[in-house]
Amino acid sequence: IVAGLAACRLPGMRMRITSRAGDITWINDAYNANPDSMSSSLYWLKEFVVPERLILVLGDMLELGGYAAAGHRGVLEQAAAMFPRAQIYAVGAEMTAATRSLPSALQKKIICCPDAATATKCLSGTIAAGSTVFLKGSRGMKLEQVEPGGVK
Repeated sequence: IVAGLAACRLPGMRMRITSRAGDITWINDAYNANPDSMSSSLYWLKEFVVPERLILVLGDMLELGGYAAAGHRGVLEQAAAMFPRAQIYAVGAEMTAATRSLPSALQKKIICCPDAATATKCLSGTIAAGSTVFLKGSRGMKLEQVEPGGVK
């Protein structure tokens, strides 16, 4: 069992960790998302990241129906509470709307981007050596495009 687990490789865009020039760690978990998986990911990150060097790129969680507003807001509130010194990027219409529903002090901590292409531009030049960039959102948000070289 141990040997089998050691040889296990997750499919693309599921907690895929890569390092880039400048000592930047990219964690791509942009395969799918819902409030529970977002929350679990944040708790996982809390175990090892340096909060001041964390950049959270959180995309819309699609297909939540009537729970969309509350689900997105809850994720953003949790991210801001767990990582008050991290940079948080909210990507997509649902994340942007959720950000706008937060108290103004929290709104000021979150950068809203309508899509992955805009998020890429916003992040350009702001990622410092030693940063960890975490990408998480529903597949339709195409957050893999934010990562340098974009995973296809």
